[in-house]
Order: sequence, then C-alpha cells, then structure tokens
Amino acid sequence: MILPALTRRDASRMQHDARHRAFDPDLDPPDGFNPSAVDEFSQFQKRLIVNPFLAILSWILAGSILRLGLKARDLNLSAGAFLGILLSFLLVQFHCLDCGKTGWAFRVRRHRCFPDDAHGPIHEGRRSLIPTFAAQLKIWFVILFAAMCYYLLLEATATHR
Repeated sequence: MILPALTRRDASRMQHDARHRAFDPDLDPPDGFNPSAVDEFSQFQKRLIVNPFLAILSWILAGSILRLGLKARDLNLSAGAFLGILLSFLLVQFHCLDCGKTGWAFRVRRHRCFPDDAHGPIHEGRRSLIPTFAAQLKIWFVILFAAMCYYLLLEATATHR
C-alpha cells in the first residue's frame, strides 16, 4: 500500500496533535510551552561558587614533583609535572547554592536550575550579591598567583642567607 506524501503543514499538525500516536505527553512539551521562561528563571537562580580545592591540591602536588624533577635534572619528571599543572586546570569545580549540584567548571554554562530542583530562595528579579563565576575565578587566580610569588620570594631569600 502506498501512502500519500505529507506536506509540512500536515506533519507539523500531526506532531502537536495529542490524538496522534507519535505525541507523548510525558516527553513532548505542551502546545503553550515557552522555553525562555525556564531560561529566565535559571538566570536569576545562578548563584554559583567556584570550588578550586582539587585543582589547588593537584597544583601543590605537581609543583613539588616539578621542583624534585628540576633538582634531579630529570626531563621526564619535569615534563610530567608541567603537564600535570596544565591538566589540573580542568579540576576546578562549581557549586550551585540554589539546587546543590556540583560540577566541573568547564560545564558551568550548561548548568540550569529548574523550579523543581531549587532549594534556596527564589530571587524575583533581584541580583545576587555573590560575584559572577568568572569574577570569582579571576579572584582565585590572583590569590594563587600572589601566594606563589610570596613562596618564591621566601624561597629566594632563604637560599641567599
């Protein structure tokens, strides 16, 4: 049996028709669904905290291995430690204060808090006092850079005494 070809208008009508068997009310959005409403809610709900502690631990470990490799003049150990320092940037995490989820910082743009998940207070158009994720990340890097410079300064003064 040959079926007649469907026009675009017929196909779109069949897709949103609840009586059609391809329509699944559990999976398909209802006709009046507005995805921007969820995005508007998630914009106000994004109270994210940077969690760099795994990365800091790996930087300390890789830094000590790098120092050991430089003292021993071992190129493989030094190169491995330098690679470890570079890869530990991927260990920076975020924590959402609204829904309680924790994830990797490189996936922070995909994070969405939905009204069902939110545990924290709902901000109705108000901005949070928490700095943005990028600002927090920059603050952490400045603090770590200052600590590293302080350590190098102490190390340099200790060797000249």
